Amino acid sequence: MDLFSFRLLLSFGILTPSTVLDVKFREVQDEFWIIGSIIGTAINIIDVLTGQLELLRLLISLTVGCIMGFLLFYIGFFGGADSKALIFLSLTLPESPTWIQQFGASLNIPVVTVFNNAIALSLCYPLAIAVLNTKELIMGRDPLRGIYVKGRLRRTLLFLTVKRVSFEELKKKVGYYPAEQPLEEDGRILRQPVYFMKAETDKEELLQKLEPYASKGLYRDGILVSPTIPFITFITLGLASLPVGDFILTFASLIR
Repeated sequence: MDLFSFRLLLSFGILTPSTVLDVKFREVQDEFWIIGSIIGTAINIIDVLTGQLELLRLLISLTVGCIMGFLLFYIGFFGGADSKALIFLSLTLPESPTWIQQFGASLNIPVVTVFNNAIALSLCYPLAIAVLNTKELIMGRDPLRGIYVKGRLRRTLLFLTVKRVSFEELKKKVGYYPAEQPLEEDGRILRQPVYFMKAETDKEELLQKLEPYASKGLYRDGILVSPTIPFITFITLGLASLPVGDFILTFASLIR
């Protein structure tokens, strides 16, 4: 087995259990990343000393991975595990080997290809939510009923990202986050949607604020939730599609 094959096995060996833990518990122990990074660093030292890997190539990959990971975490799009996964991949996969026959366009920075493919694959999730909401409409139940929404564009965005469940189901499901908040105005309570929620949002804190309104019956007909999937799930799928090439770059090259 060559070292790149071992790099792939190491990457999947760390990402797969990390993804399972993040989906089930929304938490991944740092030991996964520490052990994986130590092994990845050892492989890099061997490759650099034997001339199989240029130090500059490794530094470029690490720089790109760190910038993407920290930036996306800072703006709230990534959780901690998502950010660490990208940085980990930039260390363990600094370049693609010549034996990988990529069918589409791709940069020789695997972490970028993995990230772009993860973005492309994650677009399937809003479509799945839209199908569920369309089913609700067909059955005569508007999933956005009772919600104060201004404009068709915002309504469409909600239709693709949220669904209605009971308040009890919201509390039980780990991946469900409240996608609306009450606003008291002129003696009335308006149910306003939440269009963006940071990945590291404290769900328990949000529930504490909503409990008084739930006890008054505000959510008798259900509450809007954002059914989230940790982005590390799509990063792992993006890694699996690495030999195919970069979905986004390939699509861009076809429409030029």
